[in-house]
Amino acid sequence: MSATVPILELRRVSKKYRKDLPYAVKDLTFSIEAGVFFALVGPNGAGKTTTLHMITGGILPSEGEILINGIPLAQITSKERAKIGFVPAEPSYYPRTVKGSQLLHFKGQLIGMTKSESLQYASEFLTELDGVSLLEKKIGTLSTGERQKIAFTLAFLGFPTLLVLDEPVSHLDPFSREIIYDKMKQFVNNGGTILFSSHSLIEVERLAQRIGILHQGTLVEEANLKELLEKYKSRIIEMTVSDPSKFENALTSNNIEYTRTDALFRIPYVNLKEDSRRIMAILCQHSITVYSMTPSTISLEELILSRKLV
Repeated sequence: MSATVPILELRRVSKKYRKDLPYAVKDLTFSIEAGVFFALVGPNGAGKTTTLHMITGGILPSEGEILINGIPLAQITSKERAKIGFVPAEPSYYPRTVKGSQLLHFKGQLIGMTKSESLQYASEFLTELDGVSLLEKKIGTLSTGERQKIAFTLAFLGFPTLLVLDEPVSHLDPFSREIIYDKMKQFVNNGGTILFSSHSLIEVERLAQRIGILHQGTLVEEANLKELLEKYKSRIIEMTVSDPSKFENALTSNNIEYTRTDALFRIPYVNLKEDSRRIMAILCQHSITVYSMTPSTISLEELILSRKLV
């Protein structure tokens, strides 16, 4: 494959579920190079899950084209499609009487693995998640978190080149979540590509290299995460003080802009030295003690909530 060909490309992809409904996704165009951790974020109904299901072939687009390694999705063979790992937000498998080991063996067959190879890999993967016993349990008896562990094992099976993950760790316990985070980062470090969606913007900022922001089915921003935060950054002084109520009144009376979350104040500044002196003068005037005072910059969560992008 040529290095210039993206591993995934969407060209003006749109989806309408019914003619009388608005577009769930409209004119979506972006591409992802190999070895990139790419996140799709946006509010409920933005089109994230629809987009991911179109990429994995579960939903057909109404318009546009999706390419994997430069090949239209419709032309991808079943064996090649099976090399795309997918973890849905609510993993459900039918019939519900099937065992985890049977699911792993079935997928292994699709990608050319023997039964023993599939089960050995699954056992090693699930050992880290304290979930080996899930292999011999019927899917219908598993909790959502346990099914998510099976889903991740299926997704990583056979060393895929692309992982598509929809709210991938939403039902995992904190211990398992950290293990999966490490596996995802290692996968990308080894040249794999991940496209995932998450409502946890802290999670996105921790993991992603590039980000696409969806709003009402349209891509409103797509950029390197660090570049995006730099583009929209705002300079902030974060403070905690001895008397938050008195400090709030003092800021208000001096016409100083601020936001407050419990005891934490966040005050925008233009010139750190001059604005800090002004704030310190107010503190001294009102006999308020400073507990902490730290310059900061905007986070991804604050950027999204500020609605600067929509």
